[in-house]
Amino acid sequence: MKAYMLFALLSLYIIQLYVINIEKSIVISAFYSFLSSENQWSLFF
Repeated sequence: MKAYMLFALLSLYIIQLYVINIEKSIVISAFYSFLSSENQWSLFF
């Protein structure tokens, strides 16, 4: 039973790490696309 609980906690921790990394990558990619769009606008004006 203890091993099962430990495994469940470990898998939850790993899932949380994956979710945090995915959110970070989404934020970073959105930020980069925003910067590139800003650069394109500055080229237009």
